Amino acid sequence: MGLRIILVLLLLVSGAIVAKLALFNDPAPVEAKTAPHAMMIVATTTLPVGTLVKQQDLQFAPMPDGMTQDSVFARPLAGDTAEQSAADHKLFDEVTGAVARRRIEAGDPIPRGGVVKPGESGFLAAVLAPGQRAITIGVTAVSGAAGLIYPGDRVDVILTQILNIQDVSLTHRSVAETIAQDVRVLAIDQQLQAKATQSGPEGKLAQTVTLEVDPQQAEKIVVAGKLGDLSLTIRSLEPAANAGTPAAAGNSPIWAEDVSPALRRLIPPQKPPAVARAVVVYRGAEKTDAPAQQQSAQQ
Repeated sequence: MGLRIILVLLLLVSGAIVAKLALFNDPAPVEAKTAPHAMMIVATTTLPVGTLVKQQDLQFAPMPDGMTQDSVFARPLAGDTAEQSAADHKLFDEVTGAVARRRIEAGDPIPRGGVVKPGESGFLAAVLAPGQRAITIGVTAVSGAAGLIYPGDRVDVILTQILNIQDVSLTHRSVAETIAQDVRVLAIDQQLQAKATQSGPEGKLAQTVTLEVDPQQAEKIVVAGKLGDLSLTIRSLEPAANAGTPAAAGNSPIWAEDVSPALRRLIPPQKPPAVARAVVVYRGAEKTDAPAQQQSAQQ
């Protein structure tokens, strides 16, 4: 009987202690789940007008309160990590390859109206440097470097002429000259980004190349297209001392005799002109000297 009383007392004391601890100890605070902050794409560096936007020029940043998501490239919220990564990649692809329509400072959001994407109206005009023009020429597998020219490459334009003039010697009936130097390739056919110009097992070689030139170069290329054949030569990435100078500076035509000295041997030596004999004409007491041909005509 005494043991039961002791056990009951111990249980009562334990219950009292537990109740006291429960009353005087505050419950642990529960962290409230906060909604993720809206994010948007901003520029990591200043993008002048006409800059081709690259992925390294972009990053996410918090969107200021009050800014509408429709005016910027807002980050969509996905369910899990994999879906979020795919959504982020798709959003960056929307901006990568676009051209800045106006100047965007570093850290500023990329406005949807501030860039123009390939295929949209005004893209080519936005790509052109101030004062430059875009001109398109036709190319073949040979004149277009076998399809190995891509947008962004720099090339020279060479005019080749065959002069079918009877009085011109063989050594001067073929001539080539560079009419434009160090011009930028804007597009291959209708492709404005640097991708392979061939696709599939039966890849199609480019038929046209669009170049960025100044107004005078544009006029020269138009006239040159009527005179003969145009070819493109790819320039090295290493800048040359005369890069960007007009083609006329220090550029000499290359004639057929400069390439093939053998042509000179095919041309017979020219005969010296015949010396005209003078005749003396007497008309009464008047004496006149005249060439033989002139005297014959008078007779």
